[in-house]
Amino acid sequence: MSRAYFKCPHCGASTIVRTSYMLTDMIRESFHVCTNLVCGHTFASLSEIVRTISPSSMPRADVEIPISTKPELKEARERIEQFGQAKREDADA
Repeated sequence: MSRAYFKCPHCGASTIVRTSYMLTDMIRESFHVCTNLVCGHTFASLSEIVRTISPSSMPRADVEIPISTKPELKEARERIEQFGQAKREDADA
């Protein structure tokens, strides 16, 4: 499984998540450090659960996450396929 990450918005280098914590059940704040020592940018990001692609088989009554529309599901499938193809091309290179 891949991990979520950000590239440095200044130099484009990869970043490392130094720490993160849950602000709510739906939002996580993460603190990133650029791996380019010359750049050294440190920043915070927010990750939010925004919609359901496949419903839980153990739903909680107090959790309300919108269900994806058909166009959103189609877009999600296309992105997953593109990501898989890019990973295979990287592995072949």
